[in-house]
Amino acid sequence: TSLADIVSIRAGYNSGATNILPSYASVGVSCRVWKTRIDAAYIIAGKESPIANTFSVGISYNMR
Repeated sequence: TSLADIVSIRAGYNSGATNILPSYASVGVSCRVWKTRIDAAYIIAGKESPIANTFSVGISYNMR
């Protein structure tokens, strides 16, 4: 098992097409331990955006 199988790093950009969800960038990291994966992401948006400076965490389990 290599480090690339355990850790993932990602970044993205969403160009908002409406006033409902404005444009934002995101960065995230994921770590897999045995059959469990922990994900964390940070959303970077303008100060006027309702999702500005949002941090999210998720956990998943592979039952296979």
